[in-house]
Amino acid sequence: MQHGAQTFQIDHCVKHLAFYDAPWLSLGLLGASTISVLYLRRDDMKIPLQF
Repeated sequence: MQHGAQTFQIDHCVKHLAFYDAPWLSLGLLGASTISVLYLRRDDMKIPLQF
């Protein structure tokens, strides 16, 4: 019984995240790629980025 409830909770969480975070996920990926490009090119642009 406990296992079934836990599985349902996880499934519900996944559907909730998929529905609500899909628009934000693409923005997050865009932001991550922008940050990585800035990080990789920090020497070229002489910007002291610290990670």
